[in-house]
Amino acid sequence: MLVTIKRIVNPIDGSTVLLMLRPMTPEFQAALDRFLVNAQAIVDEGMKSFPGITYRKVLSTMPGKRYIRVVVREVYPDGKTFGGSAHCFVDTTQGDILKCASWKAPAKHARGNIFNNDTDTSMSPYGAARLR
Repeated sequence: MLVTIKRIVNPIDGSTVLLMLRPMTPEFQAALDRFLVNAQAIVDEGMKSFPGITYRKVLSTMPGKRYIRVVVREVYPDGKTFGGSAHCFVDTTQGDILKCASWKAPAKHARGNIFNNDTDTSMSPYGAARLR
């Protein structure tokens, strides 16, 4: 498998950083896609309790060296996108779903796994579920 290299440009000073990304197997990509579809359905269901809100919360991914950050953004009917907060992290080594400790880092202890069909118990409309 080829290693993917992503070039990140700092918008403030124009400096660039090369980031080597871990290659994804087809099985991992399929499990991640399935997880994102299920997590988006949970977010959509949670937004139904706020009928006056005109925007939709949409999940997207930002790959990193070890973790894939799942980001939630507000998309308005006119197509404008606002915000961007970390929703959860996915560990690329084993597929563990991790709660956010901050924008850049996941919390310890897995809340679920993308290879298991436990998205409904490992996720909430606001991110990865608390440990119980």
